[in-house]
Amino acid sequence: MGISDDAAAVPRDKLGGPLPPQKGSPESWEIIETGHLVIAKDSPEYGWAEAIVVDRKDGLLTLRYRDYPKLPKFYRNYRAVALLSRGSK
Repeated sequence: MGISDDAAAVPRDKLGGPLPPQKGSPESWEIIETGHLVIAKDSPEYGWAEAIVVDRKDGLLTLRYRDYPKLPKFYRNYRAVALLSRGSK
């Protein structure tokens, strides 16, 4: 069971083992790569959650929820995720 009860809300794949080492938050969408932390929307009911990038092929990100590592991976276009603010320098 995922965060969403609607199986069509988030396309899911089989479990993918441990999460990759985290690299923090990327500075822009164009440089998102494996290990970066982003915010991904699950569904209108469950909202947004922190996710780790597992892979990137062209504009498609393979993601896993950081706080729910036993949930299967899912996919989003790189422009469909939110970036975390790095704060002021």
